[in-house]
Amino acid sequence: MHRVQLRLIAGAFPFVVALLAGCGSSSSTPYAKSPAIAATTTASTPAKAAASVKLADNPLGKLLVDGEGRTLYLFTKDTSTASNCSAACASTWPPLITSGTPALGAGLDAALFGTILRTDGTNQVTFNGHPIYYYAKDANPGDTTGQKVGSVWFAIDAQGNPIGA
Repeated sequence: MHRVQLRLIAGAFPFVVALLAGCGSSSSTPYAKSPAIAATTTASTPAKAAASVKLADNPLGKLLVDGEGRTLYLFTKDTSTASNCSAACASTWPPLITSGTPALGAGLDAALFGTILRTDGTNQVTFNGHPIYYYAKDANPGDTTGQKVGSVWFAIDAQGNPIGA
């Protein structure tokens, strides 16, 4: 009986190795993984490029999105100099990280943008004094499932104000 179990385990080994090898991805396309995973990965490692921010039309109105159209949010419990979202919070609400001055789309006032230094040493983009984030459950560009979560998370309008607060 022991020999049969050993043969089964040995026979399954190549399949397990092949399965595990398929779990990795060398793609740099943000949608090769969910946007939330891509954003979380960016949040845990220094950004290699400046963030890109623009305005997009949405059923909520004109709102702030990243260069790929993913909705950006503010957390009303933050201050203009510090994020109050880290650890598990930052897994659900990954910060928009940048390595330099964000590239801005038409209609955005560069004077309203800045950065804060997070406790992990990365620079988080701020807009009108608010650190800005993604929402992990927004799977596609234009999704706004983070809108009004807990009555403290809001999409952001062109002046940097929370939409629908």
